[in-house]
Amino acid sequence: MLPLMLGFTGGAASACALATFASIKSCGENQFAGFFENLFQYLHIMERKTHRWLQGPPDELEKMADLVAKWDTVFKCLDKLKL
Repeated sequence: MLPLMLGFTGGAASACALATFASIKSCGENQFAGFFENLFQYLHIMERKTHRWLQGPPDELEKMADLVAKWDTVFKCLDKLKL
């Protein structure tokens, strides 16, 4: 799962870099940087939590439900971006 997520975030980072470059060249300012910076920080946190969870099952079922809900939020954001 980790190589898949690293590949996904690498591809998304490349797409964001191209979008940012195009934004700077056309508008003179970076419109996407703040949004994508927050998105990648959130994805990084979720990957760390998922990695910790895969190393051993959570003590409570609530932790797993919380993790699933947070990933659902990430996927909804990505659906809105059409990535």
